[in-house]
Amino acid sequence: MGMGVLPSLSVLDNLSLILYRRFSRMGMIDMDGLRRFAEKLVEQYKIVTPSLEAPAWQLSGGNIARLILARETAMGCRLLIAVHPTFGLDVASTEEVRRTLLRLRDKAAILLVSEDLDEILQLSDRIGVMYRGRFIGVLEADEADPEKIGLMMGGVAVESG
Repeated sequence: MGMGVLPSLSVLDNLSLILYRRFSRMGMIDMDGLRRFAEKLVEQYKIVTPSLEAPAWQLSGGNIARLILARETAMGCRLLIAVHPTFGLDVASTEEVRRTLLRLRDKAAILLVSEDLDEILQLSDRIGVMYRGRFIGVLEADEADPEKIGLMMGGVAVESG
């Protein structure tokens, strides 16, 4: 829990970590504008929090994941690297994070790093498999199945197509 957030800082501060430049003019921060934007992110990403001032450590794992996704995509990114995005989350939070990633893939490239084969198969357009630190191959999602991926994870090169 807490990876990607500063647990002792408020939800607002955690959301604001990369937004200050957008809301700064001549060294002054537009706190009202920043707060309104953060409120929109909380609503859009369905982050359940008692308030924007609540410390991040009070959030559930699913809400921390949503906070991180909201913060990292708020400024419009072209590449999102999602490392084990649903690890340790309950079923409902896992599904919500996966739905969010599916929505985001129309706006940005997503590099998904996961050990969850179901997650990889559900979210990926292409699947690259590594063995001992090297790519053993890349499969298109429609030709990937657990058996092929398992063989590749064991170091066996599998022909695509």
